[in-house]
Amino acid sequence: MRIVVVGLNHKTAPVEVRERISLSGCDLRLALQELPPPSHGPEHPPIYGGVILSTCNRFEVYTISPSGDEARAAILDFVGRVQGVPPEEIEPYLYTLEDGDTILHLFRVASGLDSQVLGEPQILGQVAAAYEEARVQDRVGTELSMLFQQAIHVGKRVRSDTVISRKPVSVSHVAVEQLRGDLGGFGGKRVLLLGAGEMAELTLKVLTNQRVRPDVVVVNRTFQRARRLAEAHGCRAEPWDRLGAEMSDADAMLCATGAPHTVVTADMLAGALAARNGRNSLAVVDIAVPRDVEPEAASLPGVSYTDIDGLKAIIGENLKVREEAISEAERIIAEEYKGFTARLTARSVVPVIAAMQKRAEEIRAAEVGKLMPKLPSLSERERNAVEATSRAIVNKLLHTPTVRLKERAQTGDGMRYAKMLFDLCDLAESTNQRIEELAHVRSFADSLDSLIRRGVE
Repeated sequence: MRIVVVGLNHKTAPVEVRERISLSGCDLRLALQELPPPSHGPEHPPIYGGVILSTCNRFEVYTISPSGDEARAAILDFVGRVQGVPPEEIEPYLYTLEDGDTILHLFRVASGLDSQVLGEPQILGQVAAAYEEARVQDRVGTELSMLFQQAIHVGKRVRSDTVISRKPVSVSHVAVEQLRGDLGGFGGKRVLLLGAGEMAELTLKVLTNQRVRPDVVVVNRTFQRARRLAEAHGCRAEPWDRLGAEMSDADAMLCATGAPHTVVTADMLAGALAARNGRNSLAVVDIAVPRDVEPEAASLPGVSYTDIDGLKAIIGENLKVREEAISEAERIIAEEYKGFTARLTARSVVPVIAAMQKRAEEIRAAEVGKLMPKLPSLSERERNAVEATSRAIVNKLLHTPTVRLKERAQTGDGMRYAKMLFDLCDLAESTNQRIEELAHVRSFADSLDSLIRRGVE
C-alpha cells in the first residue's frame, strides 16, 4: 500500500480549473462520504479513505492506495461524480505523488513553502481543518491520521523556529503595518478608509483583526456599499460628501478605491489639514492603482505619504527575509521526515510482534494445560506459581527478538526480519488474522523501508 496524493494547485492549473472542482462547507462533507472508508476489508477498493484539502490555490486528495495510478484513476472518477467535471478536462493538470514524496509535499504545504505567497499563515489552519473534517466523517485511517498530525506539528515548528511567516508580504498587511508604524500604534486612533471594493475589504479585515484595533470610518462614492462593508466589520460608514470632514478628524487615511483617476487632490488635503489646527500629522497610505491621492499631496507639511511603489519595496525586503528562511525550514522538514518515516515503519512491525506474542501465549497455555492434570496434588498457590513462571519464561524469550525487531524497523530492515518471523512461526494461521490485512502491513512497510534507506534527496 502507498500513501498517495492526487491534486492540482496554482502552479499546475489556472484559476478557472481550480474553481470548478473547489469544495467547501456542506459540499465538502458530502464529498467525503463518497470516498471509501479507510478499513481494509475484502472489497479491495482502489483507495482507502481520504483527506480533501481544498483552498483557492489547491485541490488535493490524500489517500491510501495500492498504487499511484489506481489512486489517480479513482480520484478522477470521484471528482467527475461529485463535481460533474469530465475527467479529461482536469487530468492534464493533476500531479500524483507517492509515499515519501507525499509526506514531504504535505510537510512543505503545511509549512507554507508550497504556497503562492511564501510562508502565508492561512494554509496551516486549512490543513488542520481538512484533517478534522475527514476525521469527523470517519474517512481517516491510522496512516493518514499519523501523517496529518505530524504535518501540523511540522508546520507549527517551522513557523515558530524560523521567520518565514513573520514579515508580511501581502499589500493589505504591509499597508496596515506601515500605518501602525506611522501612528506609533492603533490605540485611540481613527483611520479613514476610502473605497469599498475587494482591496478595501481585504485591508479592512486586517485592520479590524488587530489586537488593538483603531476606530475605522469607511467612505465610498456608493454609500450603500460602504455601509454594507462597514457593518460587516463593526465599523461606521459615511457618505462621500463627508470626505473633507472625515479627513480633518482622522489620524490616518488608507486609500483603496477602484477609481480610474485621483479622488483626493492636494488642495483637498491641504484644506483638511488646515481644519485640524495643526493638531497632528496625517498618515496617508495609498494602495490604489492608479493612485487615489494626487502626487503633489506628498509634499504637504504634516503629511506622511506612502504609495504602492513604496509598499512594494517593503514587500520585496520582507520577501527576501522569508526566502532566507527557506533553507532552515527545509532542514526542519528533512529532520521531521526522517523521524516520522522511522516511526511509521516501526509501527508497521507491531502486528507481527503482537502475532508472535499471541502464538507464544497459545503454546504456553496449551502446554501448561496438559501439565496440570498430571500434577493433581499442587496447591492453588503452586499452580499460580507455575503459570507465572511459564509466562516469565515466554516473556524473556520474546524480549530480545521484540527489541531487535523494533530497532531494525528504525533503520529500515524491520519488515525483512518481520517477514521471517511471520513465515517461520506461521503467524497468520495461529492468530486467525486475514492474510490480506497482514499483506497490507507488509506492503506498506516495504515502501517505507526503502524510503529510510534512500533518505531525503
